[in-house]
Amino acid sequence: MTDKARLFWSRVFLILLAVITAYQLITHQSSDTENLLLGRYTPRYLVLLIGGVLLSVAIGYVAMSRWSRMAITGSYEKTKTIAAAAWLPAHLLIYTLGFIAAPTYLEPFYNQLYGQFFALTTLALILISLDALRAIIRKPEFYMVVISVLIAAACAEWGLNRYIHSFPDSDLARRAKAFEATNAQLLRYQSHPYEGYIPAPGWRSPDGLDEINSRGFRGEEIAVPKPDGVYRIVAIGGSTTYGTGVADWHDSYPAQLERILQDDFGYRNVEVINGGVGGHNSWESLANLNYRVLDLEPDLIVVYQNTNDVHCRLVSPETYRGDNTGHRHAWNSQIIEEAAASWAAKVPITLWRVIGSAFGWFKTPLGLSIDDVMNVECSGLTAEQSCLGMSLEDALEANPPVFYERNIRNIIAVSRANDAEVLLVSWASNPNLGDYAATSEYQSAYEEQNAVIERLAGELDTYYFDFAARMPLDEAYWADSRHLTTPGNHLKAEMIATYLDGETAIPQD
Repeated sequence: MTDKARLFWSRVFLILLAVITAYQLITHQSSDTENLLLGRYTPRYLVLLIGGVLLSVAIGYVAMSRWSRMAITGSYEKTKTIAAAAWLPAHLLIYTLGFIAAPTYLEPFYNQLYGQFFALTTLALILISLDALRAIIRKPEFYMVVISVLIAAACAEWGLNRYIHSFPDSDLARRAKAFEATNAQLLRYQSHPYEGYIPAPGWRSPDGLDEINSRGFRGEEIAVPKPDGVYRIVAIGGSTTYGTGVADWHDSYPAQLERILQDDFGYRNVEVINGGVGGHNSWESLANLNYRVLDLEPDLIVVYQNTNDVHCRLVSPETYRGDNTGHRHAWNSQIIEEAAASWAAKVPITLWRVIGSAFGWFKTPLGLSIDDVMNVECSGLTAEQSCLGMSLEDALEANPPVFYERNIRNIIAVSRANDAEVLLVSWASNPNLGDYAATSEYQSAYEEQNAVIERLAGELDTYYFDFAARMPLDEAYWADSRHLTTPGNHLKAEMIATYLDGETAIPQD
């Protein structure tokens, strides 16, 4: 390839990068929810926009200036060789730091921008350094470049694994660990004919900290029939009951509630069972109660349910129905099987797994969630104005929580018909942690549905604990805006235990 062709194509790649980056930053509107989080004119967004556009202008200037011609035609063999050797390590460092710093809701956009930046600048560098690489291909310097790249990759792999070991609850750790078949979120679940899906009976984490018993509930085995003299509490709800924010089932709030009631309040006859299922809405919790929980002979049902029912309301008003088919369809197991069979997921290199999955180079169990196998398109978190034909705010107004209320009423009725009392607990979130739960739409919907809970408790004379009003926003208690850490679950369990004791809801031995 001639110097003239190299100069032309390197300029094309760099100018293309500058134009695409600036355009995407200026017009970026990937979802209504993200726009609300970013704010079109907040200082944070303006910094991102101005910084990105200035970088794009700088790239375009360099591409068209004499510097690009000098880089192609000049005899900078040593500089070009060093640049080629440092290119991959520098990108790994920049990407890793950016991934850690980027907010969760910006992660897809960050991956998209960085993926094209890496591809186009790498092509430009290859063209610029082609003469230097040709000159040293049979010299010791070439092998030094190769070795330095391999050493850098090995160091990055070691550093990434050390980071994951030191911060096991971080996003990078979850991203890497989710490749293992036994750790992948969806492989912890299986389809159910009436409930949609349930935790997979007998599943156990490789480290032994987490397990699902033979009946499909998180925790140890449950005696059925219930032993004489046992007062059995079953907590139902979604991931905030299941305890997605903690790796050890002992740290979930139902498990901690049992320990606190027994050890601190002296209720030795109490058992608390974790009946939560990640992603469950009130439709599925009602089915869970009716088809599985009642077999456990509960004395008290604790209901903690909210955010997943907001997702159910983010559908077209024409499809908002009492059977929730506007939001859910049958479990699609084929998607999981294809992801689990991916050869890329079997490569035991953490760096490959983290970056490859982030850029969408291959399908893996990590890339899937309950939403992928259960949700209708353009509903819940994927709902946008472009497909709904209205804003999220208008969708929530058009779809009031009438079915949420009906489902909670039915949970209360079914429980009482089977000799179980009900404790309704208001739902808490932390709007300071910057994901979808922080938007004004979701916060308003949470308040609306919490008001339904409070009203039903008064109308139907059930136990009611206003957890949302009491839970502090200290970040030490929160794994994200919805899920709690081990200390957060302990505080929640402590509050509920104190309430139950104060209400004398539990009979003494």
